[in-house]
Amino acid sequence: MKVALLDSGIGGWSFLTKIEARYPEHTYLYYADQKNCPYGNKTLQELENIACEWIALFKDEEIDILILACNTLTAIFKEKFQTELNIPVIGTTDGLENNEYKEKEIVLLATVKTAQSGWYERIFTNSKLSMVGNTWLAATIEERFALTDIESELLKLEVENVAGNEWDAMILGCTHYPLIKEQLKKIWPRKHFIDPAETIVDKLAMFLTRKEVNNNVIMYTSGDLALLEEQVRSFFDEKKQKKISSAKIRQTEGGLI
Repeated sequence: MKVALLDSGIGGWSFLTKIEARYPEHTYLYYADQKNCPYGNKTLQELENIACEWIALFKDEEIDILILACNTLTAIFKEKFQTELNIPVIGTTDGLENNEYKEKEIVLLATVKTAQSGWYERIFTNSKLSMVGNTWLAATIEERFALTDIESELLKLEVENVAGNEWDAMILGCTHYPLIKEQLKKIWPRKHFIDPAETIVDKLAMFLTRKEVNNNVIMYTSGDLALLEEQVRSFFDEKKQKKISSAKIRQTEGGLI
């Protein structure tokens, strides 16, 4: 089967690595809209235009399932993708309904648009949910997969100014954030971190059923192809790199092609 994953950048690799490890026999098409990264700081109109361009592209692609590996797109436009595409569409929050921390005190660390969407309040109705809409973290991770000591302290202050320090768990509400999960554990060593990528792996079993030995990964970017290829070399080991090819998504007046 052909499984497409869409994100504004390389954050969705937190989904790709877990899903591909569990279901290695499929072909994975990863779409990084790096030209428009990050999504979380854009206006709703800009995001709607972007979503419509991707929907038009996927209508022309022969894919079997689409994973919105982006919390902003999931929170605002998942229903639109599902309605307009004749394939299963999985969003970042699809596995959170039965999370063991639903009745605890939770921090949502997310982009501004995700935090403003109201999506998580509908899922965690019995929790005390503190919303932290961050403007810079996703772009920083996109650039270098890590935080400096100063950035770690800035993030700690930003979260605790909103939520204090008595919360039980943090939802990593942007797919970039699990890429620095080990650093987050150092900032808050006694807290639990909810990684949406881990919650949907089991859910995908109902869709990824055909056993096909056709494993490869194709990375597409709307941005700088050389940058994407350098990021692949930095992030994946040599064995995995041999399975990955990359290509440029071109931007025209009519949209993405």
